Amino acid sequence: MRGRKMGGRNLSFKPLFRRFGPLDRAPKEPVTLRHDELEAIYLADHQGLYQDACAEQMGISRTTFSRTIKSARAKLATLLLFGRTLSIESEEHPYLLTFPSNDRTHIAENPILATHFVIAEIQQGAITSMRFLENPVVENLRRHPIDLPADHDGRGLGAGRLIPEILKGVSIGVFREIGDGLRRNLEGLGMGVHLTDRHTIDEVLKEL
Repeated sequence: MRGRKMGGRNLSFKPLFRRFGPLDRAPKEPVTLRHDELEAIYLADHQGLYQDACAEQMGISRTTFSRTIKSARAKLATLLLFGRTLSIESEEHPYLLTFPSNDRTHIAENPILATHFVIAEIQQGAITSMRFLENPVVENLRRHPIDLPADHDGRGLGAGRLIPEILKGVSIGVFREIGDGLRRNLEGLGMGVHLTDRHTIDEVLKEL
């Protein structure tokens, strides 16, 4: 997803955590990481993109990206080396959120066997659009039926490969429960995983 531009920058990554610092002593004065600096870290250091590709995705020049990533890395180094706290700016930008559902409204307890994944665009804490993707695991079971015990948890059905494939570009996945393997694969895409005991996405948005 290409998010709203901030000063000419496309921003799509949604941070779930905004404050960091040392645990073994009182933190020193904070450093603020701008949202575009966080996006640069996400693209270059998490996604492993070359700087030209990062700049293109953010909608800025290569020179501007180079300055942005250099500034971001210097702030992270200051945090680690000198015990400073780090805050990520709180300005909201549009992002994509997903959750598994059996009725397109409530969050399903078992994401592997949920019938759909809802993709919602979030702006200023509210849903602006939604689309619905059929769960490829369930699609496969429909095409090639097998008998599953009532308490089957969905393991061994290829969920760790099939589900991440349809959720690329989503910033946050909301789940009531999720297995370690699927979680690792989703986080490998750069998706933040948010666990909740809420039943509807409107309730969850108040937590984010």
